[in-house]
Amino acid sequence: MAIFSTLIYGALSSRIANHLLEAYPEACEDLPPVWFAARIDAAIEAAAGFGIISERAIAEFVTKSFLIGPDFHRHPRVNSLLNDESIEPDFRVGLIGILLTSDELREAGA
Repeated sequence: MAIFSTLIYGALSSRIANHLLEAYPEACEDLPPVWFAARIDAAIEAAAGFGIISERAIAEFVTKSFLIGPDFHRHPRVNSLLNDESIEPDFRVGLIGILLTSDELREAGA
């Protein structure tokens, strides 16, 4: 079972990496491949910590970590939204760009 989970995780990580490289090359170009993969893995792990489990929502979380900043989820407003139990975990990440101001998003990336 662990091998199956590792294969699924590897495939997910690979699909997200390909998406980032195709859609947002400027967000990835300065990172050595090992760091690029490590940032993806760290973001996937952070997403899981918020109960985010769908591939779409995980990919969106990872993408935000590259576009906003690797620790964007630590910003108080983002963190509050990602921990809001009244919202389904997989929907929380999609609300970040809707409910936060551009100033809050900049702060989250600082």
